[in-house]
Amino acid sequence: MSEQKPILSGLLNGLLLVSGLLYSTMHLRVALSEKPILEKQAVLSAQALTEVKALQGQADEAIAKREEQLKLASQTETQYAALLTELLDLAKVDPDARTITNKWKIQQQGASQEAPPATDAGKQAAPPKAKPPAAPAGAANPAAKGAQ
Repeated sequence: MSEQKPILSGLLNGLLLVSGLLYSTMHLRVALSEKPILEKQAVLSAQALTEVKALQGQADEAIAKREEQLKLASQTETQYAALLTELLDLAKVDPDARTITNKWKIQQQGASQEAPPATDAGKQAAPPKAKPPAAPAGAANPAAKGAQ
């Protein structure tokens, strides 16, 4: 039986070596077959990254153009507000200006943009420039109380 132990041990070691070689060979074979797939994925990822960078540049340009347009629109809005405020002031003394404000239903919506905000006491004491805006529900309106 002592002679069988070295033979059995050698046989088991040989089988273990063969199974290890088969295992390693299979992993190498799988790795080699997946290499083109992984390379293709890397190329596609690089292309996607390039496209995203290009789109980001286009988005930045579009945002810059929109900011410029917004600035111009804001300037135009300020000019129209000044024009309409001047027209409302003129409508107090000029019947033609009053006709235009009545025809287009132009009325003062609040303090002008150039003037600092008035206090509550200042709003009650100042006469309205044109038709006052409708008071919110539940708000006290001294002009409405006097008319009743």
